[in-house]
Amino acid sequence: MSSTFMDAALQKFQAHADKALAGPMEQYMKNHFPFLGIKSPLRKELSKQLFREQGVPDRWEEVVLQLFIQKAIGWSLREYAKTNPEAVRDFVEKTPLASLSKREALKHLA
Repeated sequence: MSSTFMDAALQKFQAHADKALAGPMEQYMKNHFPFLGIKSPLRKELSKQLFREQGVPDRWEEVVLQLFIQKAIGWSLREYAKTNPEAVRDFVEKTPLASLSKREALKHLA
């Protein structure tokens, strides 16, 4: 269920992403975190919808941990890409990674 919940969450929030708002949000946080540009009232409503549709995962802690692990993998690769972009592209291409990790790793590579 955790993978299904995470996929549903990513799909729901990405469907409401607003790039015009994401930039200022990222700047406010000194570009330490990527943002989708969803303001709090909408984000809270989307979260409520998600829990109504999917229920609370049986292993909620595992879902949160898995999400942060996937993000951390992507962030680490993205940092390494600043010094060796080809190695990161090659690694992402040849290694089975979660889509979130891949997206984060390749975020700033053309």
